Amino acid sequence: MDALQIVLVASGGGVFETRASGSVAIRAGDAFVVLPGVWHRYRPDATSGWEESWLEIRGPVANRLIETGIFNAAEPVAHGTLENGMSEALAAVH
Repeated sequence: MDALQIVLVASGGGVFETRASGSVAIRAGDAFVVLPGVWHRYRPDATSGWEESWLEIRGPVANRLIETGIFNAAEPVAHGTLENGMSEALAAVH
């Protein structure tokens, strides 16, 4: 994959994992990034599942976000993004 992906979990929960971050619990309101070329896996909880919205970004803007360290493989999860307007931002882009 050669794109940056941002995934917002609006409800439910699960797990996201990279080699750099290890396994991280995902809760409703969390967002995580999948960086180009970084091994990863994720799964919704078998009981609750999750509702997700995602965005894929390619090109100079995505490259700059990665180069400046705004997104990195060691800390790919942002907790509580629903309170910070992430859902509205993704809806506006979609």
